[in-house]
Amino acid sequence: MKRNEKFYRKIIEIRHFERKLYESIKGSDLARYIHLSVGREPVAAAVGLEFIPGDAMVSTYRTHGISLALGISPTELLAEILAVKNSHSEGFSGSIHIESRENGIYDSNGIIAGGIPIATGLGMYRKIEMENRIAWCFFGDGAVQAGSFHESLNIAARHQLPVIFICENNGLGMTTTFESVAAVNHVVDYANVYQIKGVQLDVNHLEGFLDEFASLVQQVRNGQGPALVEINIPPICPHSAADEMDFTQIDQNIDPIHLYTEFYSKTKELGDVQQIKLEVEQQIDQISFTWYPDQRPIVPLYHRDGESTFRQAIQETIEDLMAEDQRIMMLGTALERTPFFKRFGPERVKSMPIAENSVVGIAHGLALDGKKPIMDIMMAGFTYVAADQIINQLAMGQFYRNQVPAPNVLIRALIGSGEAMGAQHSQNPHGMFLHVPGLTILYPAFPEDASGVLRAVQDVDGPVLFFEHILLRNVQGNKSQEPYPIGKLSVKRQGTDITFVAAGAMVHVCLETANMLEETDIDAEVLDLVTIAPLDLDGIYESIEKTGRLIVVDEAWPYAGLADHIVAQLTINRFTHLKVPPAVLTLPAMGLPSSKELILELIPSVEKLRDLTNKIIKGD
Repeated sequence: MKRNEKFYRKIIEIRHFERKLYESIKGSDLARYIHLSVGREPVAAAVGLEFIPGDAMVSTYRTHGISLALGISPTELLAEILAVKNSHSEGFSGSIHIESRENGIYDSNGIIAGGIPIATGLGMYRKIEMENRIAWCFFGDGAVQAGSFHESLNIAARHQLPVIFICENNGLGMTTTFESVAAVNHVVDYANVYQIKGVQLDVNHLEGFLDEFASLVQQVRNGQGPALVEINIPPICPHSAADEMDFTQIDQNIDPIHLYTEFYSKTKELGDVQQIKLEVEQQIDQISFTWYPDQRPIVPLYHRDGESTFRQAIQETIEDLMAEDQRIMMLGTALERTPFFKRFGPERVKSMPIAENSVVGIAHGLALDGKKPIMDIMMAGFTYVAADQIINQLAMGQFYRNQVPAPNVLIRALIGSGEAMGAQHSQNPHGMFLHVPGLTILYPAFPEDASGVLRAVQDVDGPVLFFEHILLRNVQGNKSQEPYPIGKLSVKRQGTDITFVAAGAMVHVCLETANMLEETDIDAEVLDLVTIAPLDLDGIYESIEKTGRLIVVDEAWPYAGLADHIVAQLTINRFTHLKVPPAVLTLPAMGLPSSKELILELIPSVEKLRDLTNKIIKGD
């Protein structure tokens, strides 16, 4: 088959696959974590033509197109995306983390620039061990503001590594424009800084795209060092499948599928182009895209009477605080479309690039001179990217600066195992930060407490981590107008037989379990920590003196975390008040899968807590 026909068949396959996928999961929770490659099909197809055995690919979370281009079958890819148990990864990968070593895909990464250093290392291996083999690296324009991008390009240039860095630039990092956050006009300008080959290509350069791309690849294979390729992508694809998209309304003037179909129809090079298109689409149509979502809730939600949801209470409280205190600012990604930006404008609401470590440092600098920044870091797993600034600078800075007020920086992060997002986006690092002195850590479970602690931390000296559980955003309650005392737990249910201690969504598990156990004459007390640093150990001790039994329920790993810490402190300080050894209920020590079915097997649940309680009290 001729090169151009292979190319055309592949772009049609990718587009039709994603169209059918989108139609099958539209409106579902799953859609939020599926990122389509509409408009990028020619890039994946071009790579597929040039990729040879021994090459290595590192992609981003937007990886459907490259997966199909490198030989993963549509049926296999669908199984991975839907995270079914009989998939290649047995339900662990999901759409974000496609991996297939036999097809040369070493990694698909959910951290915005996380894969770029990995690809650089794969390129170094190939230079040492594999002649004429190269490493490929995909990323979007949102990644080029991150330190990992620049560090990797510098190393690749210094060692003349066979790496092709491919930036698919649609001009948007989520909803933030490239122009608003970049100091250069084009991504490829960075090639000049590192003195490597830089090429800017356009997927809709119909007559030259494939030849220009092939020429570049050959130069890298021939030992001429790394290359940075900026490929202009038409802005026709939303950030994720959760956003509205009508495939029938794509602007044909910029749509690669339409333009290449018209081009090959005119050149007659491929024969009957419409027949080829129909054949490929019919092959995809034979695949069943029916998705049967698991309707079981991951966490039972305990609603209260009230006028606000968890999310609304947080948003409205921050708006109130910003109106009351001109020192409060917001920093984060894609803030230009938020109510905060509309109300307070660009001087107080700064839409920043996706560069978590640096943005936390900028918030730190603002705070040193008296501002009170609130930084939205999005997912809790991204706190690891910013760990240097959070731990070494914000937290430790308080201990070596003499007579300097501790900077008031509030870092918001979505936490929790909840929405089948895969290992990188389903982490619960709250207990790990408990290890770090100098941090205040908030982890509320209800709207009243969330809004209350937000008011209280405005008077806290030092940095604050505010974890918001992703499954709690629609929990009903009220917004509090009064500060909630930092470091004071909340007794959500009185009891006499056993104490449950938890934070975040696990409080809801404890409440539901306590109500269930009441039917069997077991009276459980439920303590909502609200704040985990400082930790209200005295409140826990007071409850244990009454019940004599303890289970700590923590949606985190079992070692060196919140549950271990509470049990250790209780054993050291109140051992004689225990009737039986304390117990913990946590996640297993593993990264969470994307399969909701598997998550339900792993996460602390009402059934697991009930059974553990019965074992402790009744010996069942």
